[in-house]
Amino acid sequence: MDPKAEEELVKVNVPIFENFLEALKTAELQPKRILLQTGGKNYGGQIGRAKLPFIESDPQPRHLSQSFYCPQEDMLKKYCQEHPATGWNVIRPFGIIGATSKTGMNTFLPFAIMAAVQSEKKEALFFGGDMEEWEYEYLHSSARLTGFLDDPMSWDRFFEELVRWYSAPGVKGPELDDSKYHSVVLAGGKDNPLGYGPPTRIRLSRTFAD
Repeated sequence: MDPKAEEELVKVNVPIFENFLEALKTAELQPKRILLQTGGKNYGGQIGRAKLPFIESDPQPRHLSQSFYCPQEDMLKKYCQEHPATGWNVIRPFGIIGATSKTGMNTFLPFAIMAAVQSEKKEALFFGGDMEEWEYEYLHSSARLTGFLDDPMSWDRFFEELVRWYSAPGVKGPELDDSKYHSVVLAGGKDNPLGYGPPTRIRLSRTFAD
């Protein structure tokens, strides 16, 4: 992730949570428990390689990234230390396939837009990644209950369902011509959360914007 984008996320998200905690004090409200939902960026996968599978005891790569998750979590713990009657939890789900249509945090939203447009144009859906990405099993979380029905799913099977839901005329799988790919290169070596290893390369032949 671009450092400037990280800075902007900190500026936008940290004050919101800080104001919430301050409002509790002002209103003299004493919640029994506060649950903070963050996500996978806690482990640094957006920076480069990280130890898999992610587990909650993994150290946060604060020396590599200024994720807004960290100051939010720090504020939550500090609040609960100052207010012992309030407990806390932090949960970190996978990308959420949700039911809220107007939020960018809903992983399904861009796919739904693309599928609706392609279906209206009577054109096949397309996948911009390579064959390895196409067949790789990813984990997702549902909006109904975080972690519910989080069985692995490949993009192959996801797009098969997307075609069915939107009555689109099929899907074009990964591009087979290697010359049409470009790579997005993430950090490697000591600059990634794993601390070693070559940079992660994400190969793309096209994007939704294309």
